[in-house]
Amino acid sequence: MKRPPRKPPRRKPARPQPIDDELAELAQILDERRLEAGADGWFELPWRDGRNALGLALEQHQRRMEVPRADAGIEAAVILAEKLILADVRNADTYHAATERLAEIPYTLNTAALRAALRCFQHVIMRSSGELYNGILRNALSFDEDLVLRWRCRDAIGVLPQLENDTDDRRRRAFVIAWKRGLFHAAYAIAPAKAR
Repeated sequence: MKRPPRKPPRRKPARPQPIDDELAELAQILDERRLEAGADGWFELPWRDGRNALGLALEQHQRRMEVPRADAGIEAAVILAEKLILADVRNADTYHAATERLAEIPYTLNTAALRAALRCFQHVIMRSSGELYNGILRNALSFDEDLVLRWRCRDAIGVLPQLENDTDDRRRRAFVIAWKRGLFHAAYAIAPAKAR
């Protein structure tokens, strides 16, 4: 009769390392680099992927969808614009179609996010640099902080900020802490999540 193999002894839990003076000094320096809270700070760093800026504008539009029902022409143009963006076909024809939708949709508080999404979509088609999206978004309207944090987290580290009990939770927590404290440069310095 064979004896069952013995379990190896449990490892002792790692003791947290005390924060040394150098790390504390680094934290102070990073805190001095804190950017202004709100849209000025949120839209300071360039986007790594313009599709995330587009996603932010489109989700903001979907949350505020209050197009005046009296004007059927505007409502039809809004529906066409949404379909154009969601189809995600990127070529010269869709760029020009987005230009036509922009001409049909007047600039109002209710259409500002959709117009920003159309402009971002055009820049995604053109593969523009990440700084251009900031000007579009900053001038569009006021954004909800949690919505911006969500799309910026996806842009910076490749995952959404909600904890999922996986290996990326430490990154998520670090990003949220840095972002909410206005340490946007530090948030973007966190290594992206590993591709799954």
